[in-house]
Amino acid sequence: MGNLGSAEQIDQATPTVSPSVGGLRSLTQSEVDALIKLHARFYAGLPGGRRADFGFCDLSELSLVDADLGDANFSGARMVRTDLSGARAENAVFFCCDMRDAVLGKANLRRTDLRGASLRGANLTGADLFEADLREGVIAETDALGNLRYRNHEQEPNQSDVGEAVFANANLSGMLAIRTDFSGAVMKNCKMIRANLKQADFTGANLEGSDLSAADLTDANLTDSVLAGVDLTMATLHQARLDNALTDAPVGTPMADLDPPVLDQIEDHIRFIESGGAEGNAANLSGVDMRPIKLMANLNLAALSARGTTFYALDMSSVKFQGAHLEGADFRSANLEGADLRGANLTGADFSGAVLRDCNMGPLIISAKRRLPTQLVEAKLRNVDLRGADLAQAVLDRADITGARLDGAKTESASMNGVRDDEADTGAP
Repeated sequence: MGNLGSAEQIDQATPTVSPSVGGLRSLTQSEVDALIKLHARFYAGLPGGRRADFGFCDLSELSLVDADLGDANFSGARMVRTDLSGARAENAVFFCCDMRDAVLGKANLRRTDLRGASLRGANLTGADLFEADLREGVIAETDALGNLRYRNHEQEPNQSDVGEAVFANANLSGMLAIRTDFSGAVMKNCKMIRANLKQADFTGANLEGSDLSAADLTDANLTDSVLAGVDLTMATLHQARLDNALTDAPVGTPMADLDPPVLDQIEDHIRFIESGGAEGNAANLSGVDMRPIKLMANLNLAALSARGTTFYALDMSSVKFQGAHLEGADFRSANLEGADLRGANLTGADFSGAVLRDCNMGPLIISAKRRLPTQLVEAKLRNVDLRGADLAQAVLDRADITGARLDGAKTESASMNGVRDDEADTGAP
C-alpha cells in the first residue's frame, strides 16, 4: 500500500470534517491524501487508522487515483471532475454525490451505494459496478430558518443520473438501477446480466454489444437507443419503449434488396460526378441501411441523395459529400474525420458520438456571388468530436451540441440560434 506514514504524522495534516447546513467543507489535495493514508492504515489493521469520511466535502477536481477507499463514506460530497481512476472503492457510500464529469476509469465500485448520485458526463470506461445500487435517493436538511429542503445537484430530487456517461466495457451485472437516467450514455460492450433496470431511461444511449441477459427492463425507455448486437436472452421487456431503437434488424430498405446492388450504384455515381455528368448516373440511396458495407472511406459521393439513410458506425473518413442531401441521416458513432461536407444538407441528421475531426463544413462556393452554407439545422451533435472542424457560415440553428468538443473549430459567421448545450454550465458552483 506504499508509505502509510505514522499515525501521528498523518493526523497532523488531517482536517476535522463536519457538514454545515447549506454548505460543503472544501478539502485540499494534501488533506485528502492524509485521509486516504489513515484509511489505508485502518484497512491494514494498523494503529491510529480510521475509516475515511468525506461526507459533505467538496473534492472537485482533486485526485484520488488508485486510492484504497473500500467502505469509505462520500455521502453528499461534491466530486465534479474528481479523478478516481483505478480507485478501489468497493462497498463505499456515494449517496447523493455530485460526480458530474468525474473520471472513474477501471475503478472498483462493486456493491457501492450510488443512490441519488449524479454521474452525468462521467467516464466509467472499464469500471466494475457489480451489484452497485443506483436507485433513487435524497438528502433532506433544515435551513437557517428551520425549513426542510432537499439537497440536489441540478437534477430531479431522488433520481440517480448517469446521462452522457461513458461505461464502455464496464461490469454492471446485478446492478440495481430502478428509474435511473442513462440517457445519452455510451454503454458499449457492458455486462449487465441480471441488472434491475425497471423504468430506467436509456433514451439515445448506445448499448451496442452489451450483455443484458436476464435483465429486468420493465417499463424502461429505450427510445432512439442503439441495441445492435445486444444479448437480451431472458430479459424482461414488458411495456418497454423501443421507438426508433437501432437493432440488428435492417432499418428502412435493406442493402440486399437494392437493384442494381449498392456498390454498383456507388461506382456509377462516382463516374457521374468525376465526368461532370457525361458518364454514369447519380445514385439515390435514401432510406437505405448501409451498415453492412462497413467501409466508405475516401469515396467521392458529392451531390448524393441519401435522406434518412443509416450510416451508423461506418468508417467514412475523408469521404466527399459536397452538396449532398443527407437530411435525417443516421451517422451515430461514424468516423467522418477529414470528410468534406461543404454545402451538404444535414438538417435533422444524428451525429451523436461521431468523429468529425478536421471535417470541412464551410460553405460550398458555387460562383463568385453564390455560396451554399452547410445546413445543420436541428442536427444532433451530442458528444461529437469537432476538433479542428471548419464550421464557418454553417447553419446550426436549434442543433444539439451537448458534450461536443469544439477545440480549434472555426465558427466564424456560423448561425447558432437556439443551439442546445445542456453542459454549458457544468461545473459551476
